[in-house]
Amino acid sequence: MADTSPPDGLQVGADQHLRINRALRDVFDYYLLGGLPGTRAEHMAQLLAHLKGGLPSLAYADAERIAHSYLSYLTAHDALLERQTMPVVTADSKMATPDVERLAAWLAQLSRLRQDTLGIEVAKVWFGDEEVESQRMLEALRGGARTALGSGADDPRQKDFDRLRMLRQQGASQKEQHDMMARQFGAAAAQRFDQLEQEEQAWQVRYAQYRQAADQIRQQVGTAEADRDRQIAALRSQTFASDAERMRAAGLDRQ
Repeated sequence: MADTSPPDGLQVGADQHLRINRALRDVFDYYLLGGLPGTRAEHMAQLLAHLKGGLPSLAYADAERIAHSYLSYLTAHDALLERQTMPVVTADSKMATPDVERLAAWLAQLSRLRQDTLGIEVAKVWFGDEEVESQRMLEALRGGARTALGSGADDPRQKDFDRLRMLRQQGASQKEQHDMMARQFGAAAAQRFDQLEQEEQAWQVRYAQYRQAADQIRQQVGTAEADRDRQIAALRSQTFASDAERMRAAGLDRQ
């Protein structure tokens, strides 16, 4: 893609802030996932330069924050995927029940990761349609369907998934989300969802403890900002074992 141009997805509202749309993700993907030569750090620098050259200051600040969050998401996504043994899915696949359960749990975890790193609004605009289609195709695989499903707005599976996402956005209890997963994918998938949720809650507790300590560092009087940043970076490295966790924490820090 080195001889191509980035897509035109930068839009600014009347308030001079960035408009969040699906085309904006295409711009980010062009630089971060498009196969350009160089490292991901170099791709990020190129993306930021493109954003700065095409946006007013308020919109650029919005875009820069989202860019760092998206990079955190991509890093965490890759780390999660390395730990998964995903079944091979083809157009005429008939998946065994354990494979369906693993895939259902993976999709739920991926949705939660997007919301945590990107925020609910960006995650919905960028990945909402994709997540609905994934759930519908998963249901087709469960039934051994060999043809693609239509995309009618009245499809009950789409309504179920919209309900699950709405429950999370509204702060629904773990039991409510568990019951929804059980209705959609069965008891085993709901149990796996519970396990992932427990792991997530443990991570959130660890992040809250880290954030409290980081905020204390930020409030230090008489310490240069660069020194505070170095202390927080060191704290982040001590608290989180993997690069993916550190990237996720850094992304949440910026929100």
